[in-house]
Amino acid sequence: MQLRSRGLSLVAALTLCGAIASSPGAAQAGPARPNGCIRLIAPVSGATDTPFGVTAGPGGTWYGSGQFLVQVRPNGRSRSFTVQHPEVADVGFMTTDGIATWFVDQAGGYVGRIDGAGDLTEWTVPPSDTGVSPNGLIVAGRIVWFTDSTGNRIGRLDPSTGTFTMYAVPTAGGFPLGITIGPDGNIWFLERTAGKVARMTPAGAFTEWGLVPGARPNRIVVGPDGALWFTELGGNRMGRITTSGHLTEFPVLHAPADAGGPVGLTVGPDGALYAALFTIDGPDYVARFDLAGDVTHAWRVPGALILATSQGAVWATDPFADTITRLRPQCRAPEGTHPGLRGEVGGAAGHPFAAAGGGLMGCAVRTGLRAHRILGTS
Repeated sequence: MQLRSRGLSLVAALTLCGAIASSPGAAQAGPARPNGCIRLIAPVSGATDTPFGVTAGPGGTWYGSGQFLVQVRPNGRSRSFTVQHPEVADVGFMTTDGIATWFVDQAGGYVGRIDGAGDLTEWTVPPSDTGVSPNGLIVAGRIVWFTDSTGNRIGRLDPSTGTFTMYAVPTAGGFPLGITIGPDGNIWFLERTAGKVARMTPAGAFTEWGLVPGARPNRIVVGPDGALWFTELGGNRMGRITTSGHLTEFPVLHAPADAGGPVGLTVGPDGALYAALFTIDGPDYVARFDLAGDVTHAWRVPGALILATSQGAVWATDPFADTITRLRPQCRAPEGTHPGLRGEVGGAAGHPFAAAGGGLMGCAVRTGLRAHRILGTS
């Protein structure tokens, strides 16, 4: 389950580097300017795994890396907290309720909460016959809803009592992943293996919609138009479904020619949709989408798999590239230009981007079972 890819030789890095390519009608890729448009944050040292979940939270932006929960403050300083079961921990997806940061421990089978003072509580997810692997989560009305991918369940946690209620997903082996609460008050989620988008009422009644073959849906959010938007990595599409069940799947258009399919998804500080366009060997982009599902702008970044909006910026983690990146989307490249990455680098000693002086951004070795399972590539 865990991803450990810390070493990088210069030769290996150079073999993975690729120039930014363009095609007629492709969105222009913005530069990593030294004024802070794109900033690479140094990952925490000593972690048993690379950065994965990321979210806004009390006092700044939070990300998870192995046994650590890391807070990045507005002044750029970081502090880390160790979860309660570090010997088995593998912090995964994260979210916030506006007061605290919530997270799942994918390896240990826990749902956890940490506040701005570092006070930490964890709850053990009930077992299933097929195992436990909590993934996506969302908090609404003081109730935590989450997906259990291995157990093929939707979970409900009442933190005030510590009580779990688990609901079996109707499609066997569906592998529920991304989850959110719709404006209708229902739970909306994605089934990666089954290739479905689904709705569950708080009482546990399910409705499922099939997607194009090989869709591999991943993340889901409430869009600026009040519909549910989601990413389809396998089909290279953006999905949209209304609360009444009207489903549309948009092929990703006008992306850079070397971009991959969409994975991470967030509503940015400007209210628009942003998705991570990801390939295993890079390059990666963060792309802004309009409500027709088209890319209106794309920024090449050192790595992008999971996205979140925090501190007026879009944040991206990439466990394959071992990166945390902050993008300020108000920064744009001049039309028709594709400059190379330079930008700010906060690299820890031994980190590939620090060793290369920033010249090898986006060129890290990518491997690992945890992220492969999330993507459906193994």
